Amino acid sequence: MAQGPNEGREGEAAAGDDAAPGRERYESELGLVDEASRILEERAGVADSVVVRSGYLDLSGKVWACVLQGEGYVEVLMVSESPGGAGSEVVSWSMDVEDAAALAGAG
Repeated sequence: MAQGPNEGREGEAAAGDDAAPGRERYESELGLVDEASRILEERAGVADSVVVRSGYLDLSGKVWACVLQGEGYVEVLMVSESPGGAGSEVVSWSMDVEDAAALAGAG
């Protein structure tokens, strides 16, 4: 499965029960605003990655998300403030053309 670029991030990818195809999770030592900024700066360096939507999902500013689209894939990233405000958690979901075809029963 082709995925959006995920290199260079702070933290570690989760494994185990939480792992699912096209889904990644990691914790960052950076706060929500700094991690969201880092993600956007990282993606700005990828030629085919375009931010389709981005913004806070709640009124208190503790959950931010963006939708990225590239050639043949889409990725949704959600950054939430860790309990106590120290660091953040990032969850991403990605889907490429083959994934969409498989879900539609054509793959």
